[in-house]
This record gives sequence, structure tokens and C-alpha cells, in this order.
Amino acid sequence: MSNIKFGADPELFATYFDGENEFLLPPVFFRTRLGQMVELDEKHPTHPIFLRHGDSIVHEDGAAFEISTPPQTDWRVLWKEIRDTIDS
Repeated sequence: MSNIKFGADPELFATYFDGENEFLLPPVFFRTRLGQMVELDEKHPTHPIFLRHGDSIVHEDGAAFEISTPPQTDWRVLWKEIRDTIDS
């Protein structure tokens, strides 16, 4: 079964504490309040790209950041690409 491919789209969340309460800090905050530069994606205009690493990207997906990486035939290669994107 060499035609099997593995894929993933892990989500990353930013949070902050105010006293004892933890709150979500959505990606839009980084763009609009902190001036984080993004690359607009013409195919997906509501998913601005925060980071590119090889063929993988970190983009805005609602209240979370998401890593999109191409499917791989070896799950270890997929996992390495995700780790390398996080570490970049």
C-alpha cells in the first residue's frame, strides 16, 4: 500500500492570563494590534499567512493559528516537517 499518504493540520493557540483567568488571544490581535506582518493568500483571503517554511505555512484559522503542510507517504517525514516549521 505505497499510495497511502499522511496529513495533518495542527492548530496552535496563544493565550494570556488576567489574574487567575486564562483568555484566548486570536491571530487577528497579532495583525491588528501588534502590527505583525502577514502575507495575504489570494485563494484563502480569510487565512493570512504568518510564516512560510519550505512547503509548509502557519496561517490564521479563526481563533487559532494552523500549520498546513503537504501530505507525505511517510508519517515520520510529516512529523519532521511539522517540527521544523514550529522550530523555524
